[in-house]
Amino acid sequence: MVATKGRPAVWENLPHSLVHRSLSLRRRFLPPHLQQRPLLNSLLQERLCRQLAATLRPSAYSIGSYNKVFACEWLNNDTVLLATKCNNLLRLNLLNSAVTRVPLLGMPGRSPGLPNLPVVINDGGLHALETNGPATFLATGALADGDLGVYELPDLRPYALLHGAHADWVFDAAWLDAATLVSVARDSSMAIWSLPEANFSTGVDPDGFAVTSPRYVRKVRDFQDQSARLRSVDIGKCGNLAVLSLNSFLQFYSIERLDTPVATIHLGSSESSFAKETVCVRASPEPHCFYSCCVDHVTLYDSRTGLASDSIESKDRLSGVRSLACNGPVVSYGTGIGNVYFYDVRSHRHLTRHLGLCKAALPGDQQQQARQHQLFRDHNYLHGSQPEYAIYSHKYDADCARIFTAGGPLATTHWGNVAVLHS
Repeated sequence: MVATKGRPAVWENLPHSLVHRSLSLRRRFLPPHLQQRPLLNSLLQERLCRQLAATLRPSAYSIGSYNKVFACEWLNNDTVLLATKCNNLLRLNLLNSAVTRVPLLGMPGRSPGLPNLPVVINDGGLHALETNGPATFLATGALADGDLGVYELPDLRPYALLHGAHADWVFDAAWLDAATLVSVARDSSMAIWSLPEANFSTGVDPDGFAVTSPRYVRKVRDFQDQSARLRSVDIGKCGNLAVLSLNSFLQFYSIERLDTPVATIHLGSSESSFAKETVCVRASPEPHCFYSCCVDHVTLYDSRTGLASDSIESKDRLSGVRSLACNGPVVSYGTGIGNVYFYDVRSHRHLTRHLGLCKAALPGDQQQQARQHQLFRDHNYLHGSQPEYAIYSHKYDADCARIFTAGGPLATTHWGNVAVLHS
């Protein structure tokens, strides 16, 4: 295990200090009516967003032989949660590198009054990992393919099992408010859930958590009226909802009316690169706008018109864009070969610095462990093939001063993981 050495407070505040020093020289030249704290805070924040990547240094963590980290989420300043393809929810302590498993929620039998959907043990991994706005609940996958588990924060106490909407892998989820969740799945279903009150009036599992059914379920269809494999969902600043499918279309909904989309965008024909590997949609800081990714582009769409207002060509063309995150005027994207790039949407250019993966930053024992595991599972290593490591998820901390990147081998036949803190 590789421990992350504690750093003094001055180091943790270094990005802020550098930006503040740079701008403080200009403050006295501003007119008096502009020397107000909101303006300076805005300038500082935007400057920090643009300069952050240049100040970050990687610290890699060995998390064992778990396969492919599909999602990560900050629990607090010292702890990150990881969701893996091998169906494990992990808690990683950044101070001492300790990794502990969090039990997944499941329902061994049927609960009265709930839909009689088949319970299939999850073999697709945990893709969704989302904390609500007040940081009181965490939603992720469960033991069964189509279920979600909700945990109470900060102690990760099991709170509710969401069951009865999906019959296939749950690919993504987003919180509409502190107690309402939307989820999408590979079987084309989109569901709205309301968390039960603490008295668990919906029904209680013997383990002490609520078992609840969806408030609303909709089967989403594509342009040919075929089932859409829904891949990603996010909620915008104005309360509008974006749903992205693997069938290469993007739909926008109003929360007040989910039966009909406000706008639908066909991202392209099957031959177009814009229609390939559409795996992530994320809300932009700009109202009504969303970023959608494909194999070689990140595109900004306006949900009111359905039109693209900006298109960013990936620096790692054809490797696939696997994750997205926004920080002020900067959108970052993780690629299939282990890089995270930063793009300034106001100046329409990539920032000079980027985060490189970490195959170089992987702890030696993890490289050896992954190699030995792979020799057992995949004959490709016998022919000298080395896997590409993808960034499946990257998240800013609460202060937007650190970034945690996580992922694993891009090829489905390869086994391994990567987890790196950039601070």
